[in-house]
Amino acid sequence: MAGFDFTIDTGEAMQQLNFLKDCGPAAQPILEHVGFATMAREINLEPVKTGNMRASTALTAAPGEVTITVNAPYAAAVNCNENAFHAIGQAHFAEAALQQIACSELPKQIAENLLGRMGLKERAA
Repeated sequence: MAGFDFTIDTGEAMQQLNFLKDCGPAAQPILEHVGFATMAREINLEPVKTGNMRASTALTAAPGEVTITVNAPYAAAVNCNENAFHAIGQAHFAEAALQQIACSELPKQIAENLLGRMGLKERAA
């Protein structure tokens, strides 16, 4: 089984990030900051036995998109296994991170901070 990707581009996350369309050139760095925050949370939620899965987690960015990839070959199975006991981490770590970060108020807080530094704070309102 191969690793897997998840992309901040659907559902509630997009509703929360919808304000980015009004941010002009500041949208990409805001999206990337949200992506890094989501990836950091996702890594903290990943179950740990050897640390290989956490070490295989990476973020790539393209215009209008941020993708978090977990390259460990067993990552998808671990993410979906609700019956496994994890002393550290949890099942559905990818979805939980997306819910906790990208679907929260954090994207707007990041936008306000970055836009404020760029003198464009009114765009995040």
